[in-house]
Amino acid sequence: MAALTGEMGSANISATNESPPSETAAPETKPAVETPQDWRSALTGDHASLATDKTLANIRGKDWTEAGPTLAKMLVESQKVIGKRSEGMVKVPGPGAKPEEVAAYREAIGVPKVPSDYKVELPADAPEGLAIDPVRFESYAKVFHSMNLTNDQVNGIVGWAMKEQATTQKRQAEEFATQLDGLAGEWGVDVFNRRAGNVQALVRRYADPETIKWLDASGLTNHPGLFKMLYPIAQQFVEDEIIEPVGDSREGDLSNIDQRLDANREAYLKEPEGSPRRQALLDERERLVKIRAEVAGIR
Repeated sequence: MAALTGEMGSANISATNESPPSETAAPETKPAVETPQDWRSALTGDHASLATDKTLANIRGKDWTEAGPTLAKMLVESQKVIGKRSEGMVKVPGPGAKPEEVAAYREAIGVPKVPSDYKVELPADAPEGLAIDPVRFESYAKVFHSMNLTNDQVNGIVGWAMKEQATTQKRQAEEFATQLDGLAGEWGVDVFNRRAGNVQALVRRYADPETIKWLDASGLTNHPGLFKMLYPIAQQFVEDEIIEPVGDSREGDLSNIDQRLDANREAYLKEPEGSPRRQALLDERERLVKIRAEVAGIR
């Protein structure tokens, strides 16, 4: 038993101490993947940035033989599109352009060759009485021509300007009329009409026809300030018998005002004290008294 035990034990020990042969595990290797060649790899140096440009993103090919035809087609088609878009376009001459280039540009956009070639007509809806002054327009035409304006553009500008002028004159005439009505109310209609007639007589005698035409066209004949300045002069000329008086005489004006004062007095005496109507009549009487004093001695 002992021998057997010893043999088995020995055998067991021998079996236990025996190691398997040592093996080193080889690293796992993946099959090499071949990177496909792309035509953009030839874009180097100054052209390297083009390789990532989005414009070329859809161009496929491993080299120029594959990508080149597509690029060539793109170039031709883009040039055709540019050509169509540029049809009818006119090159604007720069600061150093030659005279013939400027002339070609003007002809292309419709600018007359010389300022005198502008043909201007007022629009159909222009107010009556408006007319284009040929002398003034001659100087304007030179400016229009230097700005390379076409005949249609000039017609549009002139038509707009004439309408604005008519609107301004109408508004001014209405303002003058309102102020003159105020003077008539302040002085009395009779006095106002007589003074207005004498002012007109003064102007017609000493102003030449062109000045009178200008005064009438500009509306200054009815300018309240000018009227108030001229009527004392006209009155003095009437008294000095330099111009003939227009309308009623001063005596007639005074008689008319006296009659209005008598009627006013009769009316306000019939009104009760403190009534609005009586106060209005008293205010009117005060105004008439001032007018009479002015007609009688204040020029």
